[in-house]
Amino acid sequence: MNILPIRDVSGEIALIPCPGRAGRGGTPRADLEPLHSWGAAWLVTLMESHELAFFGLEDLGLHARSAGLAWLHAPIADFAAPGAEFERVWARRGNEVQDHLRDGGRVAIHCLAGLGRTGTVAARILIELGYAPDEAVASVRAVRPGAIQSHDQLDYVMNRRWRHPNRTEGGIEDG
Repeated sequence: MNILPIRDVSGEIALIPCPGRAGRGGTPRADLEPLHSWGAAWLVTLMESHELAFFGLEDLGLHARSAGLAWLHAPIADFAAPGAEFERVWARRGNEVQDHLRDGGRVAIHCLAGLGRTGTVAARILIELGYAPDEAVASVRAVRPGAIQSHDQLDYVMNRRWRHPNRTEGGIEDG
C-alpha cells in the first residue's frame, strides 16, 4: 500500500493494486482488511466491469461494503485517460471523496496494477484540492513510482482535460 499524503489536508490516499486479484494470492476479504485497519472509508475502483469479471471480482463492491468501506465504481479503460463514463460518475460522487479527504479521511484507489489509472485519478484529486498539475504528478510518482503510465493519462492531468471535455490534445474543439 503506497500512501499519498495531501498538503494542507489531513486526509490520505492509498494507491493500491486490485484487491483479491487472482494470481496475487489474495482474496478480496484478505486484501480489504488492511485498508479497513488503516482507516480507509472509501474504495474507488477504476477497473472496467469486464476486467472485474475476468478476475472473478464481480462482487468486489459487496466485499468492500462488508469490510466497512463505501464503494465507488468509476471505470476507465486500461492505459487510457478517464472518459465519459468516469466523468459521469465523478460528477455525481467525486465531491464526497474530496470532502472526506478534506475532513481528514482516508481513501483507497485501485485499478489492476495500481499505477496508470490509479495514479491519474490520484493526481486529479490533488489538482482539485489545489495542487499545480506538475506538482500533483511529482507527488503521486514520489510515492508510487511508475504511476500515470501513458501519454494520454499524463496529458489528461497536465492539461486538466476534464475542464475542457471537448478539447483534443491539439487544442481543437470537436464538433
